[in-house]
Amino acid sequence: MFERSLFDARIVEVTADNHLVLDYQGSARRVRLAEDQELVPGNIGFAMCIDQTLKAYVFRSYIDQSLRRKPELDRFSKPTTQQIRLGVLGNEWGWRNNRHPQGFRSPSEITPGVDGSFEPIQCQLLRLDVPREFIAFCRQYGCSPEAMLKSFIADTLQFQTNREKPRVDHYQKHASFAFDAVQTYLDRAHGWKKEQAQ
Repeated sequence: MFERSLFDARIVEVTADNHLVLDYQGSARRVRLAEDQELVPGNIGFAMCIDQTLKAYVFRSYIDQSLRRKPELDRFSKPTTQQIRLGVLGNEWGWRNNRHPQGFRSPSEITPGVDGSFEPIQCQLLRLDVPREFIAFCRQYGCSPEAMLKSFIADTLQFQTNREKPRVDHYQKHASFAFDAVQTYLDRAHGWKKEQAQ
C-alpha cells in the first residue's frame, strides 16, 4: 500500500541500487530513494515521498531519537489570519519523546528539534505603505516586497531555522556576508541614532 509519509521508521539498510529498507510499524518496507543521502542504519525518522510517479522518497532522521508521532493528539483547525500570512496551515501534530512522555503538539510544517523544541510564532503585524518604485525594485530581484523585507529582518537579527530548534515563522538568514553588509548599512545610516538611544 502506497503511503506518502512513513513516520517513526528505522533505517535497516541502504542498498547498492539506491533503495532504503525500513523497519516501519514492525514490518520491513523497501522504498526507492529520490536522491543520494548520507544515512545511518539504526536512525529513526520519517520517509516522505517527493515523486509520486516514481514513488521516490527522502529520509529525514529525527534530531531527537526518542521522538515519536502521537496521532491521537493531532488537531486540525482553520488557520488564523496571521498564520495565513506566514504560510502556516494551522494544523498541529501530536508527538511524544523522553522529555514529554504524555505528548505535545507542534505545527504540522515542522519536525520538533532537540527535546521536542521549536520556535513558535512571535510576530506582530506591521502595516506599511510602500512606494511603487520599491515594488519595481524588488521585482528586479524576483522578490515581492514582503519577501525582501522579511529577508532583511532575518539577516539583521540572524534568525535561523535549524533542525535543533526549527522556526515556525520561516524566517531564515542568508550567509554571514549578508549580515556583514546589513550591519555596515545600519551603522552608516542609523548608527548615530543607536548612540543616542543608549
